[in-house]
Amino acid sequence: MKKPILTLILGLGFLLGAWAAEADSLSISRQEVSVTSTLEFLEAIAPGMTIYIEMNEIDPIIFTNDYPDAISEYCSFEYAYDGQQLVIHDLEGLTIIGPEQLRARLLSPYVYTSVIQFRNCKDISLQWLNCGHEVEGYCTGGVLAFENCHGVEINNCDLWGCGIEGLTIIESSGITCSQTTIRDCSYSIMSIYNSRDISFQDCLMHDNREFEQLNFTDSQQVRFSNCAIWNNSTSGYYSSNLISARRSEITFSQCAIFNNSVEALMNDDAGVSFENCTMLNNQYSVWHD
Repeated sequence: MKKPILTLILGLGFLLGAWAAEADSLSISRQEVSVTSTLEFLEAIAPGMTIYIEMNEIDPIIFTNDYPDAISEYCSFEYAYDGQQLVIHDLEGLTIIGPEQLRARLLSPYVYTSVIQFRNCKDISLQWLNCGHEVEGYCTGGVLAFENCHGVEINNCDLWGCGIEGLTIIESSGITCSQTTIRDCSYSIMSIYNSRDISFQDCLMHDNREFEQLNFTDSQQVRFSNCAIWNNSTSGYYSSNLISARRSEITFSQCAIFNNSVEALMNDDAGVSFENCTMLNNQYSVWHD
């Protein structure tokens, strides 16, 4: 009996040593780089990379058709009607940080593209970024899009139009958005599909317009905490509510929702709960608070 036990102990020791070595290799593989141009930014995109953007509002990063797909195996440019949109894909452990307070400007010059689309990514952190479109868009193309992404942090960012919406989240989980503004989008604030464990903390959402503003489909554990949602409007042409939720679970806690002009607060079967929220001066064409 002693020999099998000894063999088991030795085997466990080998596995633990292998796991420790793998953890060490992962920590060693993490790198940092500072960039000052769009080309340097694209070349730096890789797993385990922290990119510091050292730029100002006069010299933004602009994603145009001028950059080939050969720059990095983890980013490509995808056709989107009037131009190419940047897609960052199939990587883990990417952090992008702009200058604190000033924020780094990341722009798309095209109407129908996302500024950045993340696809099949894990452990993504975006901090101190100012992202938007130079030209107002319609029909398609938001600011930040996430498809099959897990473990995402958006912190101290400014997401603005004129893309159709600030955030598009599809089949993703573990996304935290904090101290971030979503403003001046031409269609809505956000759309979330088939996702779970999404949280918004201390965020500002204002002056977005046209259609239903907060859209959720087949999404669970979506939470808004201490957020302010104001001055958003809808045309009402397509029964445009402030909140549209289908087969979803949404919670608003200690949020201020005011001065919005919409058809209704939400659809009848929205599955939305409010905890200690303040609602005032909203204008509804169907009913009033």
